[in-house]
Amino acid sequence: MAKSELLREQLIYKARIPFVDYKSDTGDRYFRWALTGKETIYRHYTGHTLSRFQFYLLQWIEIEYRAMRLLKQNQWHDRVFFIDVDAQLKDEGVLRRMLQFFDLRHKRRFDMNLRRNKTPFVGPTVITPQDEREIEEVMENLPDNYKTMLKQEPYLRCFGWETFRQLMRGN
Repeated sequence: MAKSELLREQLIYKARIPFVDYKSDTGDRYFRWALTGKETIYRHYTGHTLSRFQFYLLQWIEIEYRAMRLLKQNQWHDRVFFIDVDAQLKDEGVLRRMLQFFDLRHKRRFDMNLRRNKTPFVGPTVITPQDEREIEEVMENLPDNYKTMLKQEPYLRCFGWETFRQLMRGN
């Protein structure tokens, strides 16, 4: 998700789409579709120079953390269908179960071209060795409450996280 957000931001700036930033009351400029970087999770990285990819990785973790707290506080877990996007989004069986979970009708056959998912003008989203190093840096310094979340369902078995979970020392 973080890499997709980074690519989307790069594409938006490259295409020179207007009004993508906004100013806060203090005059600080922020990208319209992102957190500000002043949220609690970012304070744990003061003194670190975060890449934009790391910024988006922390944003994803923060948003997931807020969502999980909201679900727990309101006891809404039974209202949510969790999906591992990397491993399950193109699985027609999973998508059928999701539609059934939400009691939605669907055609007899999906017409979604499930084998195609490329960002326009960019191509497929690929995690590079540099990205992996940056993920490791984030995971090594991640606060315990976020580490605890990522070691539980629904994140426990998410595709591609095995290596990074080992880096999360603590809880």
